Amino acid sequence: RIYEAYDHLKPKCPRPLTLAERLEFAEQLSSDLSVLNIPMNETSHTAYIRICSRGGAISSAEASLTAAEANPAVKKRNRLYLALLTYYSLSSPSLPSALKTYKRLLAQGLAPREAEYTLLLSCATSAGSVEVANKVLNDITEDVLVPGAECREAIIGWYTSSVPRSTAEMLASYGLSPGLASLATSQSRYVITTAVPTESGVLSPHTTLRSVDITPDECAKLTTMNTQIAVDGSVSSHSSDFAGGGKGKKRKIKSRQERDARWSAFAQDCNTRLSGVDAVVDGANVGYFKPRPGTLGRVDWGQIDSVLKALRDKGLSPAVVLHERHFERHMCPAECSHYPRDWERRGELVKTPKHMNDDTFSLHLCLHKGGSELPWFVSNDELRDHRFMMLSSRALERWKERKVVKFELLDESDDARVVKLLWPTSYSVRVQGRDGGGLCIPGGEDGLWWEIRPEEAM
Repeated sequence: RIYEAYDHLKPKCPRPLTLAERLEFAEQLSSDLSVLNIPMNETSHTAYIRICSRGGAISSAEASLTAAEANPAVKKRNRLYLALLTYYSLSSPSLPSALKTYKRLLAQGLAPREAEYTLLLSCATSAGSVEVANKVLNDITEDVLVPGAECREAIIGWYTSSVPRSTAEMLASYGLSPGLASLATSQSRYVITTAVPTESGVLSPHTTLRSVDITPDECAKLTTMNTQIAVDGSVSSHSSDFAGGGKGKKRKIKSRQERDARWSAFAQDCNTRLSGVDAVVDGANVGYFKPRPGTLGRVDWGQIDSVLKALRDKGLSPAVVLHERHFERHMCPAECSHYPRDWERRGELVKTPKHMNDDTFSLHLCLHKGGSELPWFVSNDELRDHRFMMLSSRALERWKERKVVKFELLDESDDARVVKLLWPTSYSVRVQGRDGGGLCIPGGEDGLWWEIRPEEAM
């Protein structure tokens, strides 16, 4: 690796290597590898592109990226493109070149992240492009719930920039669709204020924050994808061998017929016995949370029961989803067996079969109704594997932000814990467009928000 070679050379160098020296060494090393017919891996390509971009050797960086894209053995990752995008956005701003690099990233099936959006918005600001800025701002409102400081400054930078606005259309020539909402306009005078919203979401006399909910159509699409994951192991368009979320490779489907039968029976159960459920508990996530002495290696049954009681006390009708393995003798000792018996008597227990992911059952129970009043989902799980398997679905993130209830378990005594349910706020804590133009941005300490509004709205 290039950087390892640098570290090897450092003891021989009386001074740190300059960027020009690093670039010269990297180009020589790349040439040597080519002569020896040794292909570079993703790490090497990324490091080489980074050095070339910083040193201004853009043709070499572009060539390395092209070689990486053409080599199936090189795993495509966002960081392959980040250095070039940084160069075209900040070092030597060129909106056409930045859009071309961005399009190449999308062509590899990669999902843009906050870093890419921040750079592209900065480039659009330098060029004064209303169309590109509007697209990026729309994407940020969907994909970046709470932006970091750099992204927030880039957003504010667009609204406070003195660069003349241009309404020229250029996205179509790169095969990119424009943003739907008019978040960036030719308006150039904005006012920026900060405030902490009230419990009902009132941010200022001009603005009340909204609850951005999942639509019935989005809910139906998520349900379909979740069913495919449950029965087939993945959605048809998911090409990766991995399940995501650190869960390793996808499991091979051993008995499709049996999975179909078990899933169909569960789906029928959701429409009958479980039709009145309005709170779904992720049993394993709750049961393994901060394990107490004597529960190591198995779920804490009393902990799960405490969460169910807390939900009943709120007037809700809960159900707990647990995999079959938790009911084996060594996982559910005799002194705990009364818990699942009680839940079963109440009609609150859902046992999921072996060789199937219990989370898919929880999600189906949460989503299958498809209406506006979806059940709550009690879990501290970030569902990263489902986000990966569902191709970074924006609808899944919207559902999580509105319907997932986090929890804390506070020690009251050696054998008792108090349940604290952390309900979502009445408004969505995410970047929101405001009526009349501008944006509202969360992310400050103690719940502080930034409000950006046109000057005439004062």
